[in-house]
Amino acid sequence: MEILQYISHILHYAISFAIIISIIVFIHEFGHFFVARRCGVKVDEFSIGFGPEICGWNDKHGTRWKISILPLGGFVKMHGDAGEASTPDNEKLDSMSAEERKIAFYYKKLWQKTLIVLAGPFANFVLSIFIFSLIFMIFGKLQLDAPIVNDVVKDGAAAKIGITKNDVIVALDGKDVNNFSEIPEIIKASSHQTMEIKYKRGENVITSQITPQSEDVKDEEGKSVSIKRIGIESFPIAVNENAKSLSFVDAVNEAVTQVYKQCAEMLHGLGQIFAGTQSAKNLGGPVKIMEFSGHSTSKISDAISCEISHGENCGKLARDGIIISLISITFISTMLGLVNLFPIPLLDGGHILFYFIEAVTRRKVAEKVQEWVFRAGFAFLVCLMLYVTYNDLLSIVHKM
Repeated sequence: MEILQYISHILHYAISFAIIISIIVFIHEFGHFFVARRCGVKVDEFSIGFGPEICGWNDKHGTRWKISILPLGGFVKMHGDAGEASTPDNEKLDSMSAEERKIAFYYKKLWQKTLIVLAGPFANFVLSIFIFSLIFMIFGKLQLDAPIVNDVVKDGAAAKIGITKNDVIVALDGKDVNNFSEIPEIIKASSHQTMEIKYKRGENVITSQITPQSEDVKDEEGKSVSIKRIGIESFPIAVNENAKSLSFVDAVNEAVTQVYKQCAEMLHGLGQIFAGTQSAKNLGGPVKIMEFSGHSTSKISDAISCEISHGENCGKLARDGIIISLISITFISTMLGLVNLFPIPLLDGGHILFYFIEAVTRRKVAEKVQEWVFRAGFAFLVCLMLYVTYNDLLSIVHKM
């Protein structure tokens, strides 16, 4: 029975990952495709996934739309490209007729190529803003990382002083608490064994003294370290039942703010890694995204199980599951859009860097230079992918 549950668990994560990543990749690649077509470029292939084709069809413009076996990304192959990475096929370009050159990406004006490349990441940001706007217009404003208690650890420090589910942590150790993630940071920075805590229950603010309890956990390297906790768990996303739906304008404004915050937090985390204040082992890859996708859709599967096994109306559970899944899509979509803007060869940002150099110097970067830079970029991305996958697997092993 345990083996069947384990297989079911893995299948749930894999299917969640495939669906979520396919949606996000499709939007990204459709951004490239849409602008390319508007600029008169013929798109030879539009693929979701890599590797051998599972199924596909040709549209009236000659584009081959296909789904490939490895759901780890996707690509659009422009007319004149050598492959998925949008590197030019020099032999093919040299033999093109005047008519073919009119529809080849390589021969388009610099500003057109720049817009086509930027359209992919831009589409990811638009997707995130659209999803956030939709949520805010339907459910009202969410409380992301709100300091609301979702669960209390039995016999933990919080349980001993009477903190219960749905209490809101207002202050700890004399510091205001606005986000749940601030709580462990305050505990870590405090020199006090016992500290003052303020929490809100209904309209009442309760002040008490709390003594965090030490707990042994494993760090990124699998070593046992002692940390202090007060024994509470957070809501991944809190929905205010009395929140009013936002107007279209307010929803879009709030959505843009949320996407900006996502970008800022991602860049801040990367900055800490480069500065050495955070371990590079915190970088995650496909396995981590799969785990994240599976967690985000777990409430939906719980709601379905609830309906089947109990015959109850599990609408709230399903609603929360849908919201959390949508938020996870915005996070991955924003991450994909942001990472693709990095000036790394083979990524969109790498192409834009070449276009910028061309705009400044008034001439294209030498083909040999481009070839070697793209090879170096490919090697870097492969090494990075292997490294983050190793991190992911190591993290899973340490949890076992």
